[in-house]
Amino acid sequence: MNHMVSSPAIAPMPTSTKIICEECNHPSTQAFLCEHCGMPIPPAHPMNHFESLNIPPDWTIDLATLQKAYLTQSHRLHPDRFSRHGDRAKRLSMMLTTQLNDAFNTLKDPLQRAIYMRTQHGHTFTREGSIKDPMLLMQIMETQEKLSHLKEQFQG
Repeated sequence: MNHMVSSPAIAPMPTSTKIICEECNHPSTQAFLCEHCGMPIPPAHPMNHFESLNIPPDWTIDLATLQKAYLTQSHRLHPDRFSRHGDRAKRLSMMLTTQLNDAFNTLKDPLQRAIYMRTQHGHTFTREGSIKDPMLLMQIMETQEKLSHLKEQFQG
């Protein structure tokens, strides 16, 4: 399934949610960067991995689209872009970039993505990393089997 990333690769917040930029004191409706001055700002609410990368939540993700979303966001938030703007901007940029890295690394792996999505819906896993939910195990095995068949078809 191919997912499109919206044109401004900065995730918009819900229209009722605005955060005041500490640099220019203007309200912003975008996550991560102030739409007025371009400085990094924290999101108004905790964002899940899909929101961080501005892609729709789905069990299957087009990896090229995921990587494009990640690279676009990473470029816009890279700490080097804010090296002349003070410690606060650099720290915030580093924090947001770390969040993006975590989101990308989790979502690019089908098993980690499945575990993440299930935990977002209240399912738990044991400390050893084994999965308690037999339905999830079946979904994972079926998905891995489909992926294996797709790889064989693609390579053959």
